[in-house]
Order: sequence, then structure tokens, then C-alpha cells
Amino acid sequence: MNPLKSTMRFNHAYSTGVVLAVNAVPDAFLLLDAPACAQWRPGFIQGSHDSTSTLWDSEGRHRFQISNTDIGRVVSGNMEDLALRLGKMATAPGCGAILAAGFPMALISGAPYEAIWRNMKPVPSVPFFPVMGGSVSHDWLDGYAHTLLALAKGVALPATNRRPEDVAIVGYMYDRGERDHFANIAELRRMLGGIGLNLVSVWPSGTAIVDLAAVASAGTILSFPYAREAATVLAGRLGASLIECGLPLGLNASADWIHKVGTAVGCKAEAESFAERELARLVPRLAWAVESIFLHSAFIFAGDPVMVKPLARQISDVGGRMVAAASMAGPHHAQALGSWDNLPFPVHDAPSHSVIFEMVAEADCIIGSVYDGPSQRTVELGFPSYNSHAFHDRPYLGFEGSMCLLGRIAEDLLWSINHRASPKTNSGDVHSRDYTSSEKV
Repeated sequence: MNPLKSTMRFNHAYSTGVVLAVNAVPDAFLLLDAPACAQWRPGFIQGSHDSTSTLWDSEGRHRFQISNTDIGRVVSGNMEDLALRLGKMATAPGCGAILAAGFPMALISGAPYEAIWRNMKPVPSVPFFPVMGGSVSHDWLDGYAHTLLALAKGVALPATNRRPEDVAIVGYMYDRGERDHFANIAELRRMLGGIGLNLVSVWPSGTAIVDLAAVASAGTILSFPYAREAATVLAGRLGASLIECGLPLGLNASADWIHKVGTAVGCKAEAESFAERELARLVPRLAWAVESIFLHSAFIFAGDPVMVKPLARQISDVGGRMVAAASMAGPHHAQALGSWDNLPFPVHDAPSHSVIFEMVAEADCIIGSVYDGPSQRTVELGFPSYNSHAFHDRPYLGFEGSMCLLGRIAEDLLWSINHRASPKTNSGDVHSRDYTSSEKV
């Protein structure tokens, strides 16, 4: 493929987001009402992005199945087949819940997944969650959010006393079960604990369906950007307070985050003191790197749009500059994420890969979710990360995560500087980059 002429869009489909959310609940099974071509959807995750994924099973007990629906089946009706498939999945070893979602073709036909489930005889004992499904304009972020919304509406919540010091995070992007996310959640728990709060639940966080019920004791729900509506629904069901948060991505963003949470729950002084101590502890470590590595370096980001603004701020805080970004999502997310117009660099919504290739030529460092070429590396961040895996604790959120991510970026910048300076090879020329699709088939 000639990257300069590629028109493939930098985005992922709605169903990929659904599969990603199901991957985050290890005993959830998904029936995707879709043509046979959707069979490879888990391949974006298992065996590529997430080394711990169990969507596919070597003995054939897959947590993911498709209906093989086509136009003929839509016209003739396939309710009996869907019921048969759902019944078999519900009796599979380890199944704790069933979710069902459909491609637009199936949704247009009005496939009544919930009615199919209720009319099964006998109705399976595991809980069932129909995902609303998306239009052709929806993408992976919509699929992820809609799946968490389905869980928020239907998960059984025990009657328990809410405790004011208990908080839950709803709408976390748990895109794999590797140690980056374990470490992120541990850091968020440490930060909240530092101001006297107890993190009782994170939706999702790689726990079983029944463990999601731990949210019931939370007096406060922290709404993260990936599932705002799900957070609102859960807060309403519980009668809990709701705080809309951004990502604590970067040192100053982490200080702002803990200050916002602390102020909202009546721990303002504790939050201010905690943030001051963390900044005083960590900022001096960066002095040499700011002057010798980060200052005036040019960056591009290509990936999860939720990260664009906080990452640009983090880069600016250490003296670098973001020169361009590519959002791996459609422009309709601007309503939730805000306009890009106030940023001092262009942001392209789901651009063609040829646009990203042109952006690469401007950068000293590439961050995000694009494939590496032979001459310039990428600091992979977020979904998908095909060349970078976390087998040890490696956060990127919170105070410790900020330092970890800056360390990775510094290593890449030093590699880039030394590689370009080497007289032995001209492979440092970014124009020789072998740029390929982020859609790994």
C-alpha cells in the first residue's frame, strides 16, 4: 500500500467498541448479529492489543459469536436461529452474562433481541443485556459507551447503605487486561485514598459481571468521558452524587482532577495539600529532561480523541509543542469532547491515512495508535497498541502515570535524536516510513 495515496479512514467500527467493552468483563459473552465478515472483530484485541484476552477459546468455547446474518436471513427471519445461539452461549462453562448487539442491517430489520430472550423456554438463568446498536455514522467510542449503558441499566444492584467516603469510577477505558490498566487503577485508588476516599468500583476493570455490583455502596460516582450516560444512569439508580471528570493525564491535569473531586466531596483542603506534595515530589525530577529533551520538540498524536487535549497540555507543560493530531473517531464526538478550535494546532477527525503520513513528517515524536515504520517509532498509547505491551506496572494516568509516560516519550525522543544523527544510515528519514493501516485484519 502506498501510504501517500491511502484513503482508508483512521477509525474503528461501532462493533469493535462493543467487543472491547465485553472483553473488559471476563465472564460476559457477546452475540453479534452480523454478517460473516465480522468474525475477525476480536482480532483487533486478542492476539494483537491485549495479551490477556479470552474472547476466543482454543477449545471452541468462544465468548464472542456472530449470527452470520445476511440479507436473505433478514428477509426470511432468523429469530429461531438467534434464540438457539443465545441458548447455547448461556449454558457455556464460565458464562456470567449475555450481551447482544447488531449491525445496522440487523437493526433496520428490527431484530427484537430482548423479546427473543424473554420468549425462550426456559429463559436462561444468566442476565441478558441488549446493546442498543449504532448507525453507520457511529464508531468504536459509541459502541463502548452503549455497552456500558446497557450494563448500567440492567446490572442487579444490592440494597446497601451508601457510604460518603466510597466512590466509584464509571466510564473508564479498560481496553486490555495488561499491567498498564492495573497500574492506572492502583494510582487512581492511591490518589483518592490520599484525600480520604475509598475507590470501591471501576466500570469496567476486568472484573466479573457480579463484581460490578460493588458500585452500590458508592456515595459518589465519578463520570469518566467514555460512558457519561452510563454514569448518569447508575447515579440515578443509586441516588449517588455525580461528578463529571476529565482524564488525569499529565501532572497539572492530575492536580486539577484531585482538586475537583476533593472540592465536590468536601475535601478541598486535603486535595490541595495532596496535589502540592505530589508536584513538589515529582517536578524536580524533570528539570534535566525539560531542558535537554522536551524543550521545543515537536509532537503529533494519532488516536483516542479523549486524550488529545490533556496530552497536548502535558506536552506543553514540559516545553514541547503539539503540531497536529488525528482523532480516531468521527466529528460527532465534538459535542461531548468540545471543539478543537481553541487548540493551537489542527485536529483531523478520522482522516485518511495519507493525511497522517503527511503529519508524521513534522514531528520529532509520534504518540498514539499508529503502526511503526522502519525509521521512526511510535510511543503507543491507548487502543490499539499492537507493538507495545505492559507486562509490568506501567501507568499513564495520575501523578505516577504522568512520570511513566514522560519517561517513555523521553526514551523515544533520545532514540530519534541519536538515530537521525547517525552517519551510518539514512533510515532516519521519516519519508521512508512504512505506514500501514491501524485496522489490523
